[in-house]
Amino acid sequence: MTAETLADQNQEVAVSIVDCDVHVEFQNRDAMLQYMPEPWRSRLGSRRGTSQRESYGPLWNARRLDSYGPSGLPAGSEPDLVHKQLLSEAAVDFAIVLRHARGTVDPDLNAALCRASNMWLASTWLDQWSAGGRFFGSISIPVDNVPAAVEEIEHWAGHPGFKQVVLGHYSERPLGYPQYDPIWAAAARHRLPVAMHFTTNAADSIGQTPVGRYPHHVDYHSIAFPVTYAAHLMSWICAGTFDRLPDFRVVMVEGGFLWHRPVLARLAQQWPKLAGEIPAARSDPMSYVRDHVRFTTQPVEESETPGQVARYLELADAANILMFSSDYPHYDYDDPQRALPPDLDRDMHDRIMSRNAIEFYDLPATRPVSELDRA
Repeated sequence: MTAETLADQNQEVAVSIVDCDVHVEFQNRDAMLQYMPEPWRSRLGSRRGTSQRESYGPLWNARRLDSYGPSGLPAGSEPDLVHKQLLSEAAVDFAIVLRHARGTVDPDLNAALCRASNMWLASTWLDQWSAGGRFFGSISIPVDNVPAAVEEIEHWAGHPGFKQVVLGHYSERPLGYPQYDPIWAAAARHRLPVAMHFTTNAADSIGQTPVGRYPHHVDYHSIAFPVTYAAHLMSWICAGTFDRLPDFRVVMVEGGFLWHRPVLARLAQQWPKLAGEIPAARSDPMSYVRDHVRFTTQPVEESETPGQVARYLELADAANILMFSSDYPHYDYDDPQRALPPDLDRDMHDRIMSRNAIEFYDLPATRPVSELDRA
């Protein structure tokens, strides 16, 4: 039966691929400015800038070369091209969009940037460009402005298109500190997971470590993400955040996933003697990850030994805590048809590609067939 016939009969197909890390961009600066409240619209409209950032030079501006359409607009900004590459060619059923508003040194400006980004996302990819409800969004919040972050969550929590909160990695302190609790409480109250995705901020030197900066993009991109994510995860566990907020859930995006096993194993080794000094209540620190934390696949850790990647996934409890992500339209994009090893257990494969995300985000298990399925 053809896709056209199925569409005529309003038939539904099972959801088999949920992409948990898709990036979209404004087509131009004015697309964002029209949603900015005053006085920020006038200020940014005249200056055309938000911050001074330090960054590295990734390959091809970190974008797939074919993600730039003939119009010359930014990658990830043309809905027809995104629909073609992601929904038709890659056969993604649902896409979780992460477009975190990059921060500045001004917490009030950061709040305005987040509101504008969320308003734009709701109007475009969650409405007129949603391809019949195939795209879901993430509520961008300013983590350095706790009252504004809570207000932003409360404002968008009832919107059916937003499925999580998103923030960058940078903060003045590890995120288990109690000053951030109102943010996590608001997200937990509305059953919205909090996704962490690396970003650049004017307030920090991107790639900074306790021993200085990474000098190249390759070492920064390889290790900076898991090191930073590990610090926040350890903070949430040891500060008792998951104990105080049992509905608080976290997604670690684009930072790898194997690293959590040795980190948590080291914590578990100290746990019997030292856990009494902290407010965490459980006897096994690994249980916090199983109950509260999910990771996304991209970039999948690799090995030259056949079958070793499948073993890595088993050791990482991937069947329960891992969700597929492509990182579209970035240059290190993972094709969902080839991202996982072919010898992976079929049940684990299906859980990673779709079922874990369906359960975690409360997504439909089926979707209507559309013209995009012809490809």
